[in-house]
Amino acid sequence: MAAGPLQPSGRVIAGGRLLLASLFLIAVWADSSQPTHWNAGVYALLAAYVAWSLAVTLLVWNDWWQDARLAAPAHVIDVAVFMTMLYATQGYTSPYFTFFIFILLAAAIRWGWRETAVTAGAIIATAVRTSSAVGMTFCRLSRSSTSRMPLESLISTSLPPCSEAFR
Repeated sequence: MAAGPLQPSGRVIAGGRLLLASLFLIAVWADSSQPTHWNAGVYALLAAYVAWSLAVTLLVWNDWWQDARLAAPAHVIDVAVFMTMLYATQGYTSPYFTFFIFILLAAAIRWGWRETAVTAGAIIATAVRTSSAVGMTFCRLSRSSTSRMPLESLISTSLPPCSEAFR
C-alpha cells in the first residue's frame, strides 16, 4: 500500500484555493452586474489568482516543505485578493464574502485558533477602516448593550446602528 501524503492539509487548502479562484472567475464572468468597479482589472486579477493558485497547487501537491514555505505568502495573497474583490463587488453583501470563511479555515488548519483570530481581526479592521473611503457602510444590528463577548462589545459600540447608517 502506498504511503499517504505527509501534509494532506496543504493539499486541501491548495485545492480549495484553486477551486474557489476558478469559481470566482467564472462567477464574475457570468454575472454581468459584477464587478461594480475596475472591470478589466478584476478579470486580470482573478485570472492571475487562478494561475497563482494552480502554481501553488502543483508546487505543494507532493512537497510538504514547499507547502510550509509558501503558507504565509499564500495567506497574505489570499487576504489581499479577498479585500480587492470585496471592494470591487458589492462589499460585505457580495457572494464573494464567502471567501472570508476559506481564509479563516486555512488559518485554523495551518496554525491554530490564535492566528485565525488575528487573521479575522485584521480583515475586519481593514474592511471597517476602508469602508468609509470607498462608500461602504458597516453597521450593528440592534442588540442588548451587554454582551458576553468583550470583542463583540468593542466592535458593536464602534459601529453605528443600522437604522442610522442607512438614512
